[in-house]
Amino acid sequence: QQITARRRDAAILFCDIRGFTTISESRSAEEVVDMLNSYFSYMCPIIEEHGGFVDKLIGDAIQAVFLGEPATAVLAAARSALQMRAGLDDFNRQRRNNGLFTIDNGIGIAAGTVVTGLVGSQTGKLDAALLGNVLHKAQTLEAKSKHAADTRILIDRESWHSGGELLIVKTIQDPSAISSETERNLFELIAIKAAAE
Repeated sequence: QQITARRRDAAILFCDIRGFTTISESRSAEEVVDMLNSYFSYMCPIIEEHGGFVDKLIGDAIQAVFLGEPATAVLAAARSALQMRAGLDDFNRQRRNNGLFTIDNGIGIAAGTVVTGLVGSQTGKLDAALLGNVLHKAQTLEAKSKHAADTRILIDRESWHSGGELLIVKTIQDPSAISSETERNLFELIAIKAAAE
């Protein structure tokens, strides 16, 4: 319903299924679509439960936004990510019990400013748009989350600082960093301290 554009503080959560191209090529179309529908039905309510909303479903990926004061938005995104990863174990257990293939995923979280507003043709399709570099940053972190061996969740430095001492984070070296100007560390979200729950 927002017509005028606004800049807003947000935390972006980007979640993607690992090896989806292989899955889509080795399984029937019906199997893939059924899995995705079950997966999204499992994951999206977790995001909404913590005050986020799903901005887009991009193929097998979920792009979600948590608006608000940085610390609050980051903690909500972090809770969602940890619950989504824990929920994936239950999701896969149910699939194994039904003789179905299992999946893995990764998550990236980035904090910053986004632009929200309506974008499109004045005479045709209009979409509620979410714009900003922070979206690309979350997507990039998700791609690198394969290096996060414990939880498969990476957050950016801004998210870590916004969450303060409430986030338990492990610093790991980014093996893909190619220059001294690139952020050489990755920050894996391990847990949230009990006081923040």
